[in-house]
Amino acid sequence: TTVNNDFSGKPALAILIGPEGDFSPAEVDAAIAAGFRPLTLGDSRLRTETAAIASVAGVYFMCV
Repeated sequence: TTVNNDFSGKPALAILIGPEGDFSPAEVDAAIAAGFRPLTLGDSRLRTETAAIASVAGVYFMCV
C-alpha cells in the first residue's frame, strides 16, 4: 500500500471537538467568525476520546 505523504499545497486543518454539553451558541459563533465550518453528526454523541479518533480516521480516509 502506498501512502501519499506529500501535503505541500494542502490547506491546514483544525478540528474542534466540543465538550460533553456541546458548544455554547457564543462559542459556535466565535468559531464560525474565525473561519471554521460547522459539521454535525446529527443526534449522535461520541465521547471526547472517541470523537478525536473518529475525526482523525475520517480525515485520513478522505485525504490519503
